[in-house]
Amino acid sequence: MCYKFNLQVENATTLLLLAEIHKRSGNPVLGLPYALASLSFCQSFNLDLLRASAVLTLAELWLSLGSNHAKRALSLIHGVLPTILGHGGLELRARAYIVEAKCYLSDPNFSISENAEIVLDPLSQASDELQVLEVSAFLYSLCYNYNMQ
Repeated sequence: MCYKFNLQVENATTLLLLAEIHKRSGNPVLGLPYALASLSFCQSFNLDLLRASAVLTLAELWLSLGSNHAKRALSLIHGVLPTILGHGGLELRARAYIVEAKCYLSDPNFSISENAEIVLDPLSQASDELQVLEVSAFLYSLCYNYNMQ
């Protein structure tokens, strides 16, 4: 329907929202096709910031599949971080920082005692971004939910 009426941004956004729904419902495998379709659509129409958001969602989906995929997720994030930091809103930037920290913490080869700054720096940046938005409770709930998994 979106394609028929020339609603490319809406189409990509809808696909991305479907991926988010599956991710949040605990079905990351079902979210992968939607994230990939959104990513493909964004690339076709040069929707750079939406593409970066799709890649971030894709990284979160990979991370949800287990710690074996942490490096792949981190690689995806580092690929879109310049776009997100240069053009993204505060919430998107904070989300990227949080996912980056999650990737490091999920990596079985990562040692927090040896590389604490690698995790603390993105979390500090995320905290700064979220404080500007006055939603620091969002950060705490994300950290709490992550620790409960």
